Amino acid sequence: MGFKLPKGCREYFSGIVDKSDEKKLSTWFDAYYLCLMVGFAQAKVDKDIKLESEDFNDDFPLDYQESKEYIIGSLIASEVPLRNIDITNSEELESYIKLLVGTKTKTNLTDYGEDLMNQYAAYGYQYMREKMTDMPPIRLEEFYEEYFEKFRDETFFES
Repeated sequence: MGFKLPKGCREYFSGIVDKSDEKKLSTWFDAYYLCLMVGFAQAKVDKDIKLESEDFNDDFPLDYQESKEYIIGSLIASEVPLRNIDITNSEELESYIKLLVGTKTKTNLTDYGEDLMNQYAAYGYQYMREKMTDMPPIRLEEFYEEYFEKFRDETFFES
């Protein structure tokens, strides 16, 4: 297992992902990450949204290796309150973390953890499409302006 883009995400971001253009996102993981952050901000997953059938990455890309623990920590931080896990109960907390985190994969996530991350990204993509301009972006700087404005004015935190 690995990271999967939500269906439609590739088409939506295709105008601003181009490794050879420094004015665009350099990897599909960059687009995935933007969706993932919205999913984490909303603290919601989408188990019903269709994902692409093939993984686009089986590990965190090199540019994200130093942030891997932060991203996994964000997954845990999003999940713990949703699952009503008592953080003062170390056994309960450790048991749930073990469901998400594993050392036998490239991502350091279990299949369940990777699936949850994909669901957060899927929800983030869906929610972002509802809250942002519906037209697929063609200029990264314009996309970023709207994206970060939604975080600043807390649009991405509304339910």
